Amino acid sequence: MLEFKELEEFLLARGMEHDAPSLLFRLACEHLRSSKVVRPGVVTLLERVAAARAAAQRETYDRLAHLLSETRRAELDGLLITDPEIGTSRLRWLNTGPTEASAAAVKTEVRKLLFLRGLDAHTLDLSVLVLPAERRRFLAAIGRRSSAAKLARRDPERRYPIVLTLLAQSAADVLDEVVQLFDQALSAKESQAKHKLTDQLAERARHSDDKLAIAELVLPVLVDPGIPDEEVGGLLRGEIGMDRLRAVVAEPATT
Repeated sequence: MLEFKELEEFLLARGMEHDAPSLLFRLACEHLRSSKVVRPGVVTLLERVAAARAAAQRETYDRLAHLLSETRRAELDGLLITDPEIGTSRLRWLNTGPTEASAAAVKTEVRKLLFLRGLDAHTLDLSVLVLPAERRRFLAAIGRRSSAAKLARRDPERRYPIVLTLLAQSAADVLDEVVQLFDQALSAKESQAKHKLTDQLAERARHSDDKLAIAELVLPVLVDPGIPDEEVGGLLRGEIGMDRLRAVVAEPATT
């Protein structure tokens, strides 16, 4: 019947955006109601929902098939294998974000970015013309919450779209992380430099005040004609103290 053909097309379109059976079932009921079509039995409608989900899966794979060369498939499978160099799968490594804005974190994210660039992940075109944004988010979410071993066990028609979508998403996310971390690290260094400068200026002011206080003690003694010259040094050393005088002499000249 024409009405059910339209329902299948409707469910396929919605299935490319959503995968939840309950949501697709509700949308199908709303579609039938708005089209003024008598709803079939629940079992029949559930079968059509299941068929739409399967069709959406095949459609997803077909739309990405031109990106899945033999080399690309090997690269995607390689992401699911534990790499001895890092002690985990590259997919998990890419999806483990930094915990702090440090120089080490920036270096790690830059290594991820270079790794992704080596796979040409930044050139993957998964725009809305290829896959709807909702479908991309759905596939990426599956990839993030699934272990590499679980993904490796999925059939290729299901596995490759998930890993490919996650790879393309990682290229954008890691680039954003690098920029954000660099900005945070730079801001932290700038803040540290400001605090250091404030401390240095405060210390310089303290030294200047100390020198001025000593000058106020020295000058009256030097200009007093009643104090014999041979007594000036001993008087100043006794009044000011040798330790204080040595500290002032040892202080670097300020500019």
